[in-house]
Amino acid sequence: MGIPEISDREWIYIRTMAMFRKLGVQETLENIRKAMKFYWGGKDYRVRSEASLVRKVPNFNDLLEREMQTLSEEELQRMREALSDSYLTISRAADVCDIDRSMLRRLVDEGTIPHIEVENPPYYSRAAPMRLVRLSSVRKWMEENPKAVEISRKIAHAAKKARDTRKRREEEKRQETIQRLQELLVRVKEIAKSDPVPPLLAFWLKILELFRVDKKSVASLFQEAIYQATAYESVDRVTLSHIMEVYDDTHPVLCKDCFNNAKSLGGMSSSEYARKIGTCENCKEVTEVISLGHYDEVTFHSPVYDFSFVIDHGLVRRIISARPDIEVAERIRVFSDSGSFLDELPVEIVPYSISEIIANIKGCLSAIRSGSTGGV
Repeated sequence: MGIPEISDREWIYIRTMAMFRKLGVQETLENIRKAMKFYWGGKDYRVRSEASLVRKVPNFNDLLEREMQTLSEEELQRMREALSDSYLTISRAADVCDIDRSMLRRLVDEGTIPHIEVENPPYYSRAAPMRLVRLSSVRKWMEENPKAVEISRKIAHAAKKARDTRKRREEEKRQETIQRLQELLVRVKEIAKSDPVPPLLAFWLKILELFRVDKKSVASLFQEAIYQATAYESVDRVTLSHIMEVYDDTHPVLCKDCFNNAKSLGGMSSSEYARKIGTCENCKEVTEVISLGHYDEVTFHSPVYDFSFVIDHGLVRRIISARPDIEVAERIRVFSDSGSFLDELPVEIVPYSISEIIANIKGCLSAIRSGSTGGV
C-alpha cells in the first residue's frame, strides 16, 4: 500500500521525529517546540499532528525508519545545536558562555551579534524593551574569535573575583565601622562630662548630616549650631578653610597592538582596557590635574576626632565677624573617594532618630548659651 499524500507541515514533523530517534532524544513537547523554533525557523507545531499522522499513515514507524537512513551528519548536528539553543538576556547569555557581559553588550549594540526585542512585564512598562540574543549566535561568534573570547573570559573571571572580594570587604568594613562608632560614642560622652562642645555637639551635627534632611528648620538649626560652636571654641581648636578640590586624572595611552586588541573587544576604552586587561611596556600614562571646584569648611579639633563640615560663604563671613582671631586658610585638597568613617556611616545602623539627634543638639546649644560645662 502506498504512502498517502502528506503535507509539508507533516513532513517536517516526520523528519523531526526521525532525527529525534536517531539522536536518542525524548519526544517531549519542549524539545519539539525547540526544533520547530530553531531548526525549522519558527514553524508552528500542533499537538494533534502525531495522532493524526499515525491514523493517516498505517506504517508510520516504518516510514520513520526509512527517514532515519537518509539523515546526514550535518542535519543531525544542526538539530543538536537547535535543541541546546535558546533566547537569553545579554547578562544571562554572557554567564552561560563564560564571557564578559559588557563586551557582549557592546557587540549587540554594534550589531555584530543579532538580537530581538520583547516587551517587558507590566510592572516594567516604562523601561525599554528587553533585548534577547540567540545562544547559538553568541557561540558562533566565539568560535570565530577565539582570541577575543580568551581575553573576555579573563575579564569575566577577574570581574567575578572582584565582586566577591568587594562584597567581603564591604561587610568587613561595615562591622569595623559599627565598632568604631560605638567606641567613639563612649569617648565623646566621657569628654562631654566636662565640655559639651566639641566634640559632643559636633558629633550630633555629624550624625544629623547622615540623614540628608532637607528642611528649612533643620538647616537653620545646623547653621546656628556651627556658629555657636565656633564662637564658643578656643582659636587653637577650630579651623576655617577655603578648599580648592582637585584630582589627578591619570589615563593610559595605548600602543598600536593594545589599541587593536581593545577595538576587537567591542571598542573598549583605553581606561577600561588598562583596568581589565593591563597595558604593555609600549603603552604610556598621562596625568592631568583637574579642578573640581571650591568650597568653605570648618573643622572642630578634639582629642578623639576632628569633625569637619562644609558651610556656605555667608556663614564664613558671620564667623569671621564674630571671631576675627580665626584666620581662613587657603588649601588644596586632592579628591579621594574614601572619606572619614562617619561620612560613610550607613544611616540604618545609627541608633538614634532625627528627633533625638535634634534634641541633643538643642541641649548642647542651651549649655553653651548658659555657660554651663556640664554633660548633656
